[in-house]
Amino acid sequence: MLSNGSQAAEVVVPLHASLAAANLSHIGITCCEGQGWSMQRDLTAELQAAGGEKYTGLVTTHAYKGDPDAPDRPLNTSLKVWITENSPIMKRLGMSGLWYQKDEENEGLHWANLLHNAFTTGNVSAYIYWIAAGGSSGEAPLIWIPRRTASTPATTPYYRFAANYFAFAHFSRVIRPGAVRLGLRSSLDTLQATAYLNANGSVAVQVINNANGTAALSLDVPRDAAARAVEVSSWLTDNGHNMTFVGKESPQGTTHKATIPGRSLVTFFFKYG
Repeated sequence: MLSNGSQAAEVVVPLHASLAAANLSHIGITCCEGQGWSMQRDLTAELQAAGGEKYTGLVTTHAYKGDPDAPDRPLNTSLKVWITENSPIMKRLGMSGLWYQKDEENEGLHWANLLHNAFTTGNVSAYIYWIAAGGSSGEAPLIWIPRRTASTPATTPYYRFAANYFAFAHFSRVIRPGAVRLGLRSSLDTLQATAYLNANGSVAVQVINNANGTAALSLDVPRDAAARAVEVSSWLTDNGHNMTFVGKESPQGTTHKATIPGRSLVTFFFKYG
């Protein structure tokens, strides 16, 4: 966005009035698609100062540029905040099937940490990748669809998943619309974890191990729900697994114990009866 927050307000206010006059008040206005977190912080402050925030339904930003480009703290707004675009295209690294090698911007583990940071540090409620599926590997889509010609071997796959596809899958497949993030703390700096309460009472927990070695996990099950816990399922992604189903087991009391492989992401899904 090339305009500032004050200029955005000059559009937001009359646009909101036009939507209301057309009985389209259910359509929300988003603002302001800053190129990075710090840029959107300034845009939001300018929008507020110009009186445009109360006519806005959602604060939206990218995570490409700025100091910082990614969340370092929540934005100063009562509105929900979405990161509506990000990908590793700034360094032109292209699509990668590597989960972890040297923490490049197109590796899966790097994206698992970006998602964790956005949801916890930034209090973001949605994260949208650019591009979901496409024919150019250089654009680093989550799903690459290679162009086929008459000479393309029949054994060539019609599509390929990038490693960061599975980072998004760990969050999107088990955290459902209407979920609320729960407070969760890790005793290890190399172990990052988030937890979410779904509307149906299930709990999803994502655990990232950024160390090379395995880590023993002792996860406290929410005490008010422990008596109703009937099973916990888990999935693993690392250099040898792509959200591979690990299995189901019954939680024991208020603590669930597990081992998290090095440089991996494990999701636990607690089902209650």
